[in-house]
Amino acid sequence: ATNSTNVNLPSTSLSSVSELKPNPAGPSSPSSIESPVNQLKNAISTSDSMSPETIPLLDSIEDTSHSPEIPKVIKTHVDSSLPPPPATPSSSSSTSSSFNDNETSGLRQGVRYMTNGLKVYYLPLAVCFDQVIFPTLYAFFPLFRNILIRERITIVHGHQGTSSLANECMLYARCMGFRVCYTDHSLFGFNDLASIHINKVLKTTLSDVDHVICVSNTCRENLVLRACLHPAFVSTIPNAVDTTRFTPDTSKRFPVNTINVVLLSRLVYRKGIDLLVKVIPLVCNKVNNVYFIIGGDGPKKLLLEEMCERYQLHDRVELVGAVPHHKVRALLVRGHIFLNCSLTESFCIALLEAASCGLFVVSTKVGGVPEVLPPSMIKFAEPKVEALSEAIIEAVSISRRISSAEFHERVKAMYSWLDVAQRTLTVYNNVAKTHRPSLSVRLLRYSTAGSVSGIVTCFLVVCMHIMWRVCEFIWPATEIEVCPDIVLRSNMDSNSNSNGTTDINNSDSINNISSSTCKYRRRRVHQPFEDVVEDFNNENDDDQEVIPPDDDNVNDNSIIMDYEIDDINDAESS
Repeated sequence: ATNSTNVNLPSTSLSSVSELKPNPAGPSSPSSIESPVNQLKNAISTSDSMSPETIPLLDSIEDTSHSPEIPKVIKTHVDSSLPPPPATPSSSSSTSSSFNDNETSGLRQGVRYMTNGLKVYYLPLAVCFDQVIFPTLYAFFPLFRNILIRERITIVHGHQGTSSLANECMLYARCMGFRVCYTDHSLFGFNDLASIHINKVLKTTLSDVDHVICVSNTCRENLVLRACLHPAFVSTIPNAVDTTRFTPDTSKRFPVNTINVVLLSRLVYRKGIDLLVKVIPLVCNKVNNVYFIIGGDGPKKLLLEEMCERYQLHDRVELVGAVPHHKVRALLVRGHIFLNCSLTESFCIALLEAASCGLFVVSTKVGGVPEVLPPSMIKFAEPKVEALSEAIIEAVSISRRISSAEFHERVKAMYSWLDVAQRTLTVYNNVAKTHRPSLSVRLLRYSTAGSVSGIVTCFLVVCMHIMWRVCEFIWPATEIEVCPDIVLRSNMDSNSNSNGTTDINNSDSINNISSSTCKYRRRRVHQPFEDVVEDFNNENDDDQEVIPPDDDNVNDNSIIMDYEIDDINDAESS
């Protein structure tokens, strides 16, 4: 919440707009206050990146901020033909209205509404390394408290022990009396400096959580030992794969008349690239029709390039480079065999994606990999050069006999994100029934972290509790505006209430909304018009329509946005 007015524009049409500020004339009269719409027009018209194609867009914006009537209909047309802003390095994918490098480079701000009721807060925190923020200690606590109260949060769920944000937020939430659960995705050792540090942090943080989830039984056993947890408080919920996105297509296999081996991962030491550069020459020397397709980027890419030069394998090895997630399936369907050389893995979703695309899998037998697929779909090998090369050679003959469609159906029957969601919901329901411990009980739990670290943790928790009370005194929770729930509207009359909206808490309604029969979704935002930041990623969302509120509990300065979603099974849109 800020005093200034910030307007986020789709970067496909307008690339740079300075921050909008109130009219210096002062608020003495309504006419002396420049409306946000006029500020927007003036800022765009004076911008250096102003183009002739932007003029029709400005003319189509109507100023209704001074109208005493309810907001009128405003339609915003985004012209995809306008030049995009200068490209910046991209590190993540998104579902905003503009899918370009500038939007995906980690520079997002504010709140984004995604599909199916997902709401994302982009935090003003600096990234330290590998998408991990600098530790903030108490600096982020007031803002995080505001988010929890504003969104009426019940459970805080943290992921990944190496995340500073997750560890801090779990401590913040526990201090304020919220239920907390945690999911671990990685395996760590016990004898190196980094692992010892992470283990001590997790032992401290997880001393006072309600439940812990691991993605494999191996990960569960590893975490119980590392963080000294009771096994009764740790559950195993595996990952899954969207089999509708990863479907086999043998006609896409290229090059033809060869056995294509696909490897897709980050090119780092942990993924076994040092092992791979020794395996490829051996396999190519023994099998003439093997072709390697390697996707990914990282510091070990130079080793692969040197290998191709040394052994003259440019015609047998293809280095694709970094592959966006939406292009992973197109690369997988080119192959017959999927190769995983990882030295440690907790689960490895890449194996499921490859098997769902009909590829036979060859993998090192490490971590939780043996739990992912049955032996008939995967060939295991020890993380050694000779063993892995022999496994690939044996898989060449096996890959000619497998049925890609059968592999896909088997993966579809074994893994489903719906099943993962249901099992996670069971954990949430159990966590919501737990009792909130007192401060003395929490301090007793944290004291078990160690003779020295336990005392330090208790001191930090007491300071955090005092800071929480100070925040409650300066900014009481009753003065924080509560954000209303997103109301989704579908054309399923059986799940609609009296005012034509669908209850988001009804699981049947959510299933119908997610099905192919859904055409409409309603989004209600109880905020002044100039503070609303709405972003839509659907390519068919050319129009954004503001309609008058239809019930009494919506303020006059609130808006309701309706937008279209094309029927999946029918090309006709409403």
